[in-house]
Amino acid sequence: MQLVRLALVSALTCFGCSDDDAPTSDGGGRDTGIDSARDAPGVDAPDTDTGGGTIHPQILAFIRGDAARSLTVEIDSVPGAEPSAAVTSSFGDVLDEVLDKPGGIEFVEDGTLPTRGDMPWTLGELQSLATNNESLALASDATRLHLLFVDGEFMIRNVIGLVVSTHAIVVFREVLDDVCSGAVINPLMRDQLCDVAEVTVLTHEMGHAIGLVNAGLPMVTDHEDPDRAKHDVDSNCVMYFAFQGSGVGDLLGSLGGGSPEPVGFCAPSLADIAAVRDR
Repeated sequence: MQLVRLALVSALTCFGCSDDDAPTSDGGGRDTGIDSARDAPGVDAPDTDTGGGTIHPQILAFIRGDAARSLTVEIDSVPGAEPSAAVTSSFGDVLDEVLDKPGGIEFVEDGTLPTRGDMPWTLGELQSLATNNESLALASDATRLHLLFVDGEFMIRNVIGLVVSTHAIVVFREVLDDVCSGAVINPLMRDQLCDVAEVTVLTHEMGHAIGLVNAGLPMVTDHEDPDRAKHDVDSNCVMYFAFQGSGVGDLLGSLGGGSPEPVGFCAPSLADIAAVRDR
């Protein structure tokens, strides 16, 4: 696959959230998002029968090359909140590994978002923000992932990332920075480790956007946590529930020397993706 990286802007939006999927705190931890990309508000397109059940067309567009040959990652952000080049490069590698995009994956800085101030965001406001700032023209064979990096915090405290539509993810920069600044880690590696945490958050949210776990993408084998819907039972998988909460801070504390890597998709999640991508 061809992977193209351009200059980035800022702003993360979440993929496919509904009001019923409102995130909750894990009891003092940090949330990285809400779940379902299947039941996103305002999405009227019918599901598609791929031979293994119906799958939302946006999930298919993300995963399959015959549904969309290329992916454009549109980034909008509050000044100073944009992701670093290291984060976009690493997240691009994640996308390139799991999505079939023969036409390439392109990251584009598109716009600057206004600062929020002290008033917490509501889900409706974030959805409007994503819609009103989705301005990048796409090629006819492309699909869009919209990332919005905002200041302030969500109305439910300690949320780091949030899926707000079928193709938009919001990241709360100040909350993520607070997690990083509060972690007991090697100060010489702080920037690198915080980048790892940010990529892990983005990967977790992208997983929900493409229907993991059992959230629009059929499971090849049962790996959904019976106590935490739409999350993986394996604590070593990026789709484990803790990576929507305290797991992000715990991850930072557990990373040592060497070249730390973001937490990735585990084998059952990769199998779910491959079963649709390669069908």
